[in-house]
Amino acid sequence: ASAIASKASLLVDGMVEAGVVVHAPEQVAAKLSMIMERGTKQLRVTADFDRTLTSGVSVSAHGVLETSNALSQSFREAGAKLFDKYYPIECDPTISIADKTPLMKEWYATNHLNMLEEGLDRGQIKAAVEAASDTLIFRHQAERVFEVLQGHGIPLLVFSAGLGDVIDQVLAQRIPFELASSTLVVSNRMIFDESKGDGGLAVGFKDPLIHMFNKSEEALAGEMGDDEEHRNMLKRESVILLGDSMGDVTMGDGGPFPPSTILRIGFCNKDLDANLDNYKRAFDCVILNDGSMAPVVTLLEGVIGQ
Repeated sequence: ASAIASKASLLVDGMVEAGVVVHAPEQVAAKLSMIMERGTKQLRVTADFDRTLTSGVSVSAHGVLETSNALSQSFREAGAKLFDKYYPIECDPTISIADKTPLMKEWYATNHLNMLEEGLDRGQIKAAVEAASDTLIFRHQAERVFEVLQGHGIPLLVFSAGLGDVIDQVLAQRIPFELASSTLVVSNRMIFDESKGDGGLAVGFKDPLIHMFNKSEEALAGEMGDDEEHRNMLKRESVILLGDSMGDVTMGDGGPFPPSTILRIGFCNKDLDANLDNYKRAFDCVILNDGSMAPVVTLLEGVIGQ
C-alpha cells in the first residue's frame, strides 16, 4: 500500500506544480490512494458538460440552439433575453441555492416551451451544432478525457442540466472516434414525434427536469433506469467528479449505491476573487481561469497506470 500512497502524493504534487489549487493535499492524496487501491474496475468519472468539458467561454448546449440561424430570429431573441435575465442570478455567489432554484426552473420551463413553439426537429439540432463550430469550444485536452477513459473501459457519465439531444450531436460531430456504451450522456431529453419534421419533431420534454441545482447521484440513478450495464456503472465505488459550478458539487450525493470515495475537481472559470474561497471549500482540487483539462488527464493516466 505504501507504494500506492507515495504515487498518490506524487500525483498531487504534480497537480500543484501545474497550477491547480489543492486545498488539503494530504486528504486528496488519501482519496487518490483509496481510488488506486480499488483499481479501475471500481472507478467512474462523472462530468458536467457546459463550461466543464467545454471551455468557460463556450456557448452552452442550450445556447447552441439559441444562437443558431437554423431557428427563427424571434426564438433567438427570446433566448438571449432569458439568458440576460437569469444567468447573472445563476452565477451570483450572494444568492442562496434555495432562492435560485425556483428561478432556474422558471428559466428552463420558459425556454423549453419556446423550443416546442418553435417546432424544433432533429435536423435543426444537427444543423445548429454544425453551425456552432466556432462558438462551442471544448476545453483544451477535453477530448483526451474521453479517449483515456474509453481506452480503459472506465465509464464516463456526462451529467448535464443542458440538452442531451444537443450534447449527443456535439459528441458525434466533434469526438474523432466512435463512443462506446461506457460513455453515457444523462441530461434533459426531448420527446420526438418520429412521423413529423426532419428526423422527428420535438413535442415535449421527459420528466423530471434536470437543472443546475438538483444534480445528485439520486437524479442520475433515476435517469439511468434499470439497465444492468447502467446499474453496474453506478455501483462503482470510486468517483472522480468534474464540474464548474456549485450545483455540480452534489453530483455524487445520495442514490441507491452511494460511492465510497468522491474526488471533486472544480473549474473556477472566472471571478476568482468572488468565487475561489467557495470553490476551495467545495472541491478537492480547483483549476483556475478556464484552465486546461491537462492536469486531469495526467491524473487519470496516473491512477490508471499506477
